[in-house]
Amino acid sequence: MWRYFGVRDLMAVFKAVLSGTLGSVLLVLLLFRFAGYSRAVFVVHGMVLFLLVSGSRFLFRALLESRQFPRDGVRVVVVGAGDRGEHCLRALRHRPGGYLPVGILDPDRRLKGRKILGVPVLGNLGALERIVERDGIREVILSGPLEDGELEDLRQRCERIDLPLFLAPVPDDFVRI
Repeated sequence: MWRYFGVRDLMAVFKAVLSGTLGSVLLVLLLFRFAGYSRAVFVVHGMVLFLLVSGSRFLFRALLESRQFPRDGVRVVVVGAGDRGEHCLRALRHRPGGYLPVGILDPDRRLKGRKILGVPVLGNLGALERIVERDGIREVILSGPLEDGELEDLRQRCERIDLPLFLAPVPDDFVRI
């Protein structure tokens, strides 16, 4: 499926183009001994074919990924900036009802100022009250597990300012049913 085109698919396209090009070279070599054929044509053909096939799939994926967050959605802040934070932001982008992630909070102070999918890391959990007041946040979404004391601290902060706290679905954990 083109919308899920990734590095493994890119390698599969590369192998297919390489195999096809080498097959063409061998066929021409066996039948005509390259008499009247330029070897450079096969190299250029292979490169152009790879660029066109992989480029078309990448362009399709890039168009899907360029979908922006709604401008009038529910203003939320995501807690947790790693892989789970990125998964959470992707899920919010496609979630019905419209969510606008204003920022990300993460206990790691070194991440402040960086961006994930265009959403800035605004600081650590201590910045929650300031960000809620400044940006009109309506919900807090926890993207993954926190350290023991940090989760309780986040709960207390959300209760103090009467802000709902939600746990994002975790895509890499299994739930026994």
